[in-house]
Amino acid sequence: MNGQRREGRFFEDFEIGQIIEHRYARTITEGDTAAYMTLTGDRFPAYCDREFAQRLGFRREIVNDLLVFNIVYGKSVPDISINALAHLGFADVEFEAPVYAGDTLRAVTHIIGKKEDSAGDAGTLYIHTRGLNQDRKTVVHFFRWMSIRKRDTATRTNEDEVLSFPRTADPARLFVPEDLRNAGVWSALETAPTFESYEPGQRIYHGPGLMIEEGESALATGLYQFTGAPYSDAFAATDRAADGRVVCGAHVISLARAASFNGFEGVVRILAWNSGVYPNPVYAGDTMYAFTDVLDTMPIAGRDDLGVLRLRLVAVKNEDPRGKVLKLEPHDEMNARGPYDATVVLDLDYYVLIGKDGVFGE
Repeated sequence: MNGQRREGRFFEDFEIGQIIEHRYARTITEGDTAAYMTLTGDRFPAYCDREFAQRLGFRREIVNDLLVFNIVYGKSVPDISINALAHLGFADVEFEAPVYAGDTLRAVTHIIGKKEDSAGDAGTLYIHTRGLNQDRKTVVHFFRWMSIRKRDTATRTNEDEVLSFPRTADPARLFVPEDLRNAGVWSALETAPTFESYEPGQRIYHGPGLMIEEGESALATGLYQFTGAPYSDAFAATDRAADGRVVCGAHVISLARAASFNGFEGVVRILAWNSGVYPNPVYAGDTMYAFTDVLDTMPIAGRDDLGVLRLRLVAVKNEDPRGKVLKLEPHDEMNARGPYDATVVLDLDYYVLIGKDGVFGE
């Protein structure tokens, strides 16, 4: 019997308008959430404190929003990005229905654009992926684009079309459940900063650096079911071999977000993000530092107990950013890969939900 090998889709195999229902749903277990907390050190209470979450109005502690995102993202990898050369960016990532242990997630992707590279050996693919729970409710959806290898590098496709899609999240559409409440829960976190503690222009550094071990990166890749060659096949990316194992960007976001607990202890959950880029790769053995710039503070219409912060989370490798002047893109132009400092590995513009001050009684 001749051996067979599934090579995955190449750039030529996608068509604009194509809808791909990704096979094999995944039921999220308490073990998944425990593994995620172990690998990231995440401490935000809505994800790990059942009593706190229930007093907010959730059924129980919710699954970390980034774990939900990573798993839905991972479901799309075998059908979309097995042959990806690089992930280039995200836009309009929105979190909707909360996910609980025991929920089953599946993913659907719509191909919205293709652009062949000038060299003719690869192209940029644009997609919109939606994650659904067992009730077919949307839990997260996002746009992303990546560089994909071509199967036939000698034949030009001359494709250059991208359907219109939002490059930022709409603050008016942020999903805040009506039954979510902030009555009596913040008394347990009286030392945690609330909505009123922040103002645009603040920069908050998130403590000591974190060295990313190769074993931790490998476990995270397995947890998210990322099967792309750049994260697992040392021979598929020979130019990276000398630097070691590349760490998947989803885990870089997860680590930076977990680090941001130092300074944003009172945040309930992520609502959305406008855009996110990985200006430079992270390799096993690198040490990562993070800081956050407060971009805006926004009230929620009809709510005097909760507010929204727009934040810019930046991660830097192998250099403590305190006291440094870093080259960064303007936050409203982040979707273009620009003249970032060589140490910057993440630039994430996102929205979070946080409690307001003075709402401590039942």
